[in-house]
Amino acid sequence: MTPENKVFADASTKGVIFKATFGNIYDKFLQEPFSNWLSSWDAQYGYNADLENIGYKAPEFKQGQFAITVFNFYKNQDFCKRVKLLNPDGTTEIRTINHGEQLIIKQPGTLVKLNYDPSAYHTDQYADGTQGNYIYVTQSMIDQGNLGISIANWQTFYLEKANTPSINLSLILKFYPRENPGNFSFDAEALYNRLDPVRKAMATVTSNPIDRSNFINKSNSELTFGQLLEKAETLEKTIAINH
Repeated sequence: MTPENKVFADASTKGVIFKATFGNIYDKFLQEPFSNWLSSWDAQYGYNADLENIGYKAPEFKQGQFAITVFNFYKNQDFCKRVKLLNPDGTTEIRTINHGEQLIIKQPGTLVKLNYDPSAYHTDQYADGTQGNYIYVTQSMIDQGNLGISIANWQTFYLEKANTPSINLSLILKFYPRENPGNFSFDAEALYNRLDPVRKAMATVTSNPIDRSNFINKSNSELTFGQLLEKAETLEKTIAINH
């Protein structure tokens, strides 16, 4: 984590679960609403890497941690989502993640319920038998640091770290409306390198959205479905501490 990042640690979890921002460059981008040239349609209905920094904000992929971000398309600073955690020691807590923040988990064996709604009690299970909104943070996920989640206005993005960062061509064309990608002289990398730091950060793709079932198979591989449901029942029934 760079020195620019703001970290909000909680002594009760001894630094294994904490919130952080993304540093000064991303903080500026995350505070300013998009101009009219960005439509919300793709953010609502699309599910691809070109939506990074438009429809979702990828977490920082780092070995030793698993992170969940919250992103609001309209940059509403009051926008937030809640998750409920069942810690390995059996304690339960509710965490509120604001737009532009990421919740970082360094403790394997933590069960996370996404989009927690205290008014609804139920154990999520989709028709295909996969485990709905529950994510079990495994030792492998922590060690590899290549999976993450972004909760946005209209949908949840299940993310895998890209092998190498790439350039978001659609944003390059928005930033340079007079350029024609069909022209032989078009050079996306040269245009990218001319961007100011904020726009360059916006146009950098670091993640790939993957299918929810695929993500769950990768993340919950250490538990059987029955074991996960048992933990989910415990999570639902236990009184949680709000943070």
